[in-house]
Amino acid sequence: MIAALAQFQGVKKVRLYSPDDFKYYHNESVGFLDPLNPDEQAFPNWQSATAREIYLEPGQILLISPKWGHHVV
Repeated sequence: MIAALAQFQGVKKVRLYSPDDFKYYHNESVGFLDPLNPDEQAFPNWQSATAREIYLEPGQILLISPKWGHHVV
């Protein structure tokens, strides 16, 4: 499933994680990593995941491909 994220006002920071890094940001027993408050025990290798950071500005839409992890601030 493709996700769409639209920005209407202000700026939003988005972190994207490749499906290749899934094993670093997902744990079957607890779910997905919170990159702002990482649980070192549940995600011991989370820093091996490469985060791609972008900023959405008013009028922009980001389409997120299936299996890409994302975190929005």
